[in-house]
Amino acid sequence: MKINLMKPHPTRRNQAWAVDFAVLDAKGRPFVMIVVDVHTRLPLSATVSLGLADDFTAILDRLSRRLGFPEEIWIDGGRHAQALQTWAEPHGISVAHGPSPQIRAVTELRLRDLCMSLLRKGCASLMELGHEAERWRQSYPAIPKPFSEVNQ
Repeated sequence: MKINLMKPHPTRRNQAWAVDFAVLDAKGRPFVMIVVDVHTRLPLSATVSLGLADDFTAILDRLSRRLGFPEEIWIDGGRHAQALQTWAEPHGISVAHGPSPQIRAVTELRLRDLCMSLLRKGCASLMELGHEAERWRQSYPAIPKPFSEVNQ
């Protein structure tokens, strides 16, 4: 498994994904996971689950089938780092993990915005939360600044 330092400026779409997690302060304390394309800053996936560890690699599999595999994945922290490394290795994907301002800059505001949006909706079920998370992702602004322009 390759664990590397993050490249400072991804130059194209789907080159690097950043992944982050939160626990939603709602009934059942569901997990919220977001996957963001580092270059475009667009959320590729926004998922709500009670057992995220089981769903984690399935989410990455679905994204990879739809978009192709990224060259690297950035993950902040170690909660799911081992599962990610196990999944990434056979696909030749580099994993960069650990507390990093680069990772937080890509995911933190989007994850916070998603969680606040879900809490405001007051959804009664996990399925409703999941639908709202996907609506949030689809409504995200279509043309954010690329990574290289934001971090100059």
